[in-house]
Amino acid sequence: MMIVKGNLRKRLVSHKKIFSLNDKRMVLLIFTLLFMMVTIVSTRSVAQIVINEIYYDHPGIDTGHEFVELLNTGGEEKNLNGFRIEFVDGRTGSPELYYEFFKDIYLVSGGILFVGGVDCIPVPNYIAQCGLQNGPDAVRLIYNGSVVDLVGYGDLDFSILYESKPAVDVVGGYSLSRKPDGKDSGNNSLDFVSSLPTPAKRNFFDIDLELSIISNELFPCENGWINLELEVNNRGLGEFSGPVHVVVVPSIEQEKRIYITGSNDDLLKSGDSIGFECDYSASGFTDSMSVFAFLEENADENSENDTAFVFFLFSPADLVINEIMYRPLIGNSEWIELYNIGDNMLDLQGWSLSDANRADKLISNDRLVLSPGEYLLLAQFPEDMEGIISDGESIIHGVEGGWPTLNDYSAVSFCEEIILRDRLGRVAEKIEYRDMIEEERGISIERFSPFVCSSIEGGLWHRCSLEDGATPGGANSVFNGVLAISEKFKIFPNPFSPARDREVVISGKARSRDTGFLVRIFSIKGMEVICIAGEKNGANYFSSSWDGIDSEGRMVLTGLYICVVEYYGLGGSVCRIEKECLVVKGGE
Repeated sequence: MMIVKGNLRKRLVSHKKIFSLNDKRMVLLIFTLLFMMVTIVSTRSVAQIVINEIYYDHPGIDTGHEFVELLNTGGEEKNLNGFRIEFVDGRTGSPELYYEFFKDIYLVSGGILFVGGVDCIPVPNYIAQCGLQNGPDAVRLIYNGSVVDLVGYGDLDFSILYESKPAVDVVGGYSLSRKPDGKDSGNNSLDFVSSLPTPAKRNFFDIDLELSIISNELFPCENGWINLELEVNNRGLGEFSGPVHVVVVPSIEQEKRIYITGSNDDLLKSGDSIGFECDYSASGFTDSMSVFAFLEENADENSENDTAFVFFLFSPADLVINEIMYRPLIGNSEWIELYNIGDNMLDLQGWSLSDANRADKLISNDRLVLSPGEYLLLAQFPEDMEGIISDGESIIHGVEGGWPTLNDYSAVSFCEEIILRDRLGRVAEKIEYRDMIEEERGISIERFSPFVCSSIEGGLWHRCSLEDGATPGGANSVFNGVLAISEKFKIFPNPFSPARDREVVISGKARSRDTGFLVRIFSIKGMEVICIAGEKNGANYFSSSWDGIDSEGRMVLTGLYICVVEYYGLGGSVCRIEKECLVVKGGE
């Protein structure tokens, strides 16, 4: 008897919603005829071989990655000659040969045999002769024409395709696994669970602790502190008692090990977990760092999940977020300015962008190369950005995966967050900002320096101080590369020659209780010459420049001037004032 699988399945699927009772009886008749070809047996000698794991839904393309695993549950070895594995279409009942054993192959007691596609890792004991389909379907094991094991999964219509009740239909990347290994109660739904694939290995152990590092967004400042969050899960079938020992060590400094012991007051039940935190100094590392963590537990039966690893970059990395327009003029585009501060070309193909909602958006599926010192504008509407950038050579590009929602969290108590990940999924840039524009539009926020850590205490961002409201594709209005190292503000150069130096830079750092600042220049007689910059609720660090032009547009005369910085307190009034003399020289 032969059934043409493709045509019959297509017809049944296309008319599934209009099946009559007679139609279903006909399909049931077909199923019955198919299963009359085999007999269900359960002798001790044969039934000791069971289907232990089925992997049928691989992420992406399934073909070549699927597998079926057999287990010998008996007390003696078993010859597999005469056994065959079949895939059964859940819609049509059409069986298809997955693999057949034609010669003497002995599977020892407790032994596992792995049959799978050509792309499976590790390499299967035997290569399958067909593929598996996503549920609802079934896999059966036959010995000399008799069904010795049957596993149906998904929403199957016909009970002849499963034992008692079908198993769950797993999502991509997961297996149907017997729990515990070899358990066969005659009910697929009770015997099988969804779990991570374990090809050619046991599915579950009595004592099995799994270590993982859950800090997947590490992007610390160079020479700063790293906060590692770790978790130990009891993946075993039984309870675990006693302390849990974790060792954390950086990859190149074995002597800097950290030993952590977690003592659970109660038993760690199957499926329960215990968390750990570890603060680690990054002193002495540059650019990047890798950290290993491992369990020290002799009683653990499965050592393969006892080690965890994380690799991360230090901030600032080669690519920084330099300016953000999150509230443009009505009808204009939001945009994020990236700046390559490194010495190498960067290709952003495969990189992703996310906001505080943590939904990664693919930036580009094709090559997107940024040279050293070059700007890239990621724009919500890239076609609208032409003609408004500062430098006509800057790159303008959209976000292929969809534009993120900037400034989700405009409330005072929340921050917006933007994360860039490279093609390997590592954090390459991570910044936070609060709503500094309020109801105004067309004003960007600028990073006061691209060469400082993205999470520097006191923040990064200031409102653009230019009349145009933004500097897309060009140097920021607050940029000078100088970072004040003390709370006393600095003037450089001093004396200052407008003809020679072009501009003087005034930079400083507010105290933790200060909420804003105002920078003004006065003559020696106490008359205000110009107000250079002022801001509230921005970064603690500030940097402003002056070209020697007064508020009337005239070059000031040679002489002595007073630079005054006023700091605002929480109530909005001036809480302290700093003054410094500034010498202005005319000519060269």
